[in-house]
Amino acid sequence: MTENSSEDEWSEANFEIPDSEGNEELSHEEKRIEAIRQGHADYDWLTPVDKEILGVMATGLILTPSVISENIGRASGSVSRRLKTLLDESLIKKESRGKYHISNIGMAYADYLKKKEHYRRRYDR
Repeated sequence: MTENSSEDEWSEANFEIPDSEGNEELSHEEKRIEAIRQGHADYDWLTPVDKEILGVMATGLILTPSVISENIGRASGSVSRRLKTLLDESLIKKESRGKYHISNIGMAYADYLKKKEHYRRRYDR
């Protein structure tokens, strides 16, 4: 899905918020964020590299592909390709040429991953 894609392409099944009232008043972005927070968003397409990138970008800093690459120990070409995908999916935003920051949707997903990892560590002993 690209930034120019219609919001209708994101079917409600991808981020359905069950048993919530008043969701019709939420913006498209707010619905996606709420679905992520509740664990109902479909982000199975994210690769381990995507998750590492979001983890670094969750600092809220504006970063370049080379800085991200250095911090996660991945090739800059691989990071650049994945940044394009994350940008197309609205998980990050382009600040200026070669500079990116995490979006509200990306931050919600990074927070979700952090909580998921915390619970996995806590209960998988």
